[in-house]
Amino acid sequence: MGKSNRIRSNRASVQAKALGTPKKKKGMPSWLMTLITLVVAVAILLTVALSLLFANGVFNRLTTSMSSDHFRVNANMMTYYFHNEYQSFTQEYGNYLEYGYFSLDSSRSLKDQPFGGSADTTASNSYMDAMLITDSSNPPATWFDYFMQRTTKTVSSMLVYCEEAHARNLSLNEDELATIDQSIDALSTAAATYGYTTDSYISAMYGSGVKVSDVRKAMEYSSLATKCMTTLSEDLENAITADRVNAAYDADKQSFDVVDYLSYSFSVTYEEIAESVLGEDYDSIPDDKKETILTLYRAKIATFENRAEALKSAADSAAFEKMVLEYVAEDAVEDTYGDQTIADADKPANADDITAIKTAMKAELVADALADKETTADAVTIADENAETVTAYEKTVTTAYAKILNTVKSTAYKSVIAAKETVPQTKVGYTEGSDVSEWVFDEGRAVGDATVIVTGDGEAEGGVPADLDEYTSTSVSVYRMEKLPYADPAKSKNVAYILYQTEAEALAAIEALKANETLTFDLFEQYAHDNENAGHAELEDYVEGNLGSADFDEWLFAETTAIGALTEKPIELAENTYCVAFYHADGAENWYVDVKTTLLNEDYEAYYETMEGKYAITVKEKSFSKIDA
Repeated sequence: MGKSNRIRSNRASVQAKALGTPKKKKGMPSWLMTLITLVVAVAILLTVALSLLFANGVFNRLTTSMSSDHFRVNANMMTYYFHNEYQSFTQEYGNYLEYGYFSLDSSRSLKDQPFGGSADTTASNSYMDAMLITDSSNPPATWFDYFMQRTTKTVSSMLVYCEEAHARNLSLNEDELATIDQSIDALSTAAATYGYTTDSYISAMYGSGVKVSDVRKAMEYSSLATKCMTTLSEDLENAITADRVNAAYDADKQSFDVVDYLSYSFSVTYEEIAESVLGEDYDSIPDDKKETILTLYRAKIATFENRAEALKSAADSAAFEKMVLEYVAEDAVEDTYGDQTIADADKPANADDITAIKTAMKAELVADALADKETTADAVTIADENAETVTAYEKTVTTAYAKILNTVKSTAYKSVIAAKETVPQTKVGYTEGSDVSEWVFDEGRAVGDATVIVTGDGEAEGGVPADLDEYTSTSVSVYRMEKLPYADPAKSKNVAYILYQTEAEALAAIEALKANETLTFDLFEQYAHDNENAGHAELEDYVEGNLGSADFDEWLFAETTAIGALTEKPIELAENTYCVAFYHADGAENWYVDVKTTLLNEDYEAYYETMEGKYAITVKEKSFSKIDA
């Protein structure tokens, strides 16, 4: 029986009672019952409506999270910026997250995860988390707080640039708006691929309630800020004169000059010595072994110091390099030989023969390295695999032993070649607080000067201390001056590039560009403008290393790459990013670019501080709780 029926039945029973029954109070008026019913119905409808409004981001769109005089970031836009910040972090630190170096768990709400980890978090997690903190006075409580702090800083800077753009009457042109349209179209394509509407896909990607309109507005703000940054940078750079660059260089040559020197470091850890005594799997060092290990550790340091002193006294650069290779060949052959499993029956019976074989092998390794050979020949040529014996370095050995010698030589050569590449140090700049820098940039330095610098336990006054553990180490380094401080005269490069998302697209572009009888910078630029691509820009006064791509630098700075060169094949700068580049002119000398860049950075920083003081940014932290994360 329904409730309304029970009420009606009870009411009829009361009316049928004897007259002597006490008088009942009047029931609820029908009009009041109707009113209550209407109120309840309206409340239910209102609740549903509010839920829909929240789900569709209407209230967040009306809520201001951050603002300046002429620009307003609503809570939906803030959510979009927040998720961009989060996604940027996960891409940058993807490998660290995969192996659990941070306490962040991408499968859980960021608001429920303490920054720095909980009580069961490993120490390494807490350490890595702490390395991310830039403001120790306001550490984040949760991972949500961490990303919110990053987002607030990013959006605040963006609004400052937007205000500056407004003051300069800058606005987005048709091409820039079209670029945003292309980005929205890309989201729509991705949405269709996964069976979503564009709005539902965006909400899934950037937070509940975020729609196309929010993303578009957020992109417009970001694009306007970027345009202002570019314009400001160009204005400040154009204002820097050659006289100012020369004056800045003359006033502080040490900061801009570079030096050339030879160097090599011998390093040993206490753990290496402990392993040689106790084996690789030891848990702790027994008290009765500590003295033995310490004695061996000190002896190894002494050996390295003797080697370094010998290198310091080398007659010239060639003698220095050869001596380094001899030391490396010595260690590499002995270590590699010691790692081999050799049956007693295969070893030469005469120990002097083994010594003679190793000595000859080491000499060959050094000679091949000095001759710049990529690989070294086998120690022994084995013509007949079935032969019981062969000749190795004028000694008769078993065929099995000869094969081991070949393995030792090829393995050791890798160490020798690697060491050879580290000896010359060219165009090294000054580093404040560095012992090496203080020595090489000393005004009294001369070509051919050499010094030894010991770091770690070996620095201890009175000898290596006794209270060591497996985490301690010593490095003994020697340095020899090759060229006194100078302004780097190498020319920077002016190079334009086009980016593509697939290698096939990049290859097609190269073939199309090569079809020009004579490819010029204007033709390259026109092709980039007329054909769809993932990005296009020009690098003016490009200095090696600034792009962070070894493959790009290897092509551009190769001796065979002349002005007018086009990349023969696409250069992969990152995943799904392929570069087609055209080197069209030389730029300024490297030292000039370095000084000018330093001045530009100083001017830019000063101008930005002025903008920060001019444009007030309002932050409404309470609105951050509305962000879905």
